[in-house]
Amino acid sequence: MKYTIQNIRHQSHDMDDDVIYFYFDIQFSEPEELLIKNYFLPYSRLLVFIRDGHPELYQYIEGTRRSIDGYGPCEARTIEAMGEDALPQLYACLEEYLLGCDWMEKLFIQEKELQSQAPREQIKQKENAAEVFRKLSEGESEIRASQNRYRNFCETVTKEIRKTATDIYPEIAELEPEQLKEFKYLFVRDIQSMQEKIGKLLSKKK
Repeated sequence: MKYTIQNIRHQSHDMDDDVIYFYFDIQFSEPEELLIKNYFLPYSRLLVFIRDGHPELYQYIEGTRRSIDGYGPCEARTIEAMGEDALPQLYACLEEYLLGCDWMEKLFIQEKELQSQAPREQIKQKENAAEVFRKLSEGESEIRASQNRYRNFCETVTKEIRKTATDIYPEIAELEPEQLKEFKYLFVRDIQSMQEKIGKLLSKKK
């Protein structure tokens, strides 16, 4: 089986601005010509491959992620912080993974089966997929807004409470590195609990 990976790009997930998916086309040349357009792989799956096969790059990515003082996966912000020079490395790793993965033959067979269906069956499949997409899209903006508000609240409160703590207890700046790391995450659960309580309170309005 022979194939190439073309037109690699990435974008935020429809339901979460900070979650990244890679999109690409797969051009099969053997056992026969076949093009699969707009296939995708989540950033999180690629990161597993990079962790196992490219530990130095993985450490750099993880270091960049830790430098971002944010809640959630921070995938989009991590890629942005690494800069444009990092993108070719990520795309090269994606291509390496795809050229060596063990599920391409299965994908090829599935696509051939779809294309071999009668036109009426193909139309039905597309209609069913469109209906599923429509139902998912109905709550898409609400889910995205909810995720953004969650992160905005948690990150804003975290910064404010740290500032207040260090203003009142300036000796915090003199703590050992491990203690400073502990301080960094000291309020996470409490702030998440606050956000959850606000959500429950607002849900009573509906």
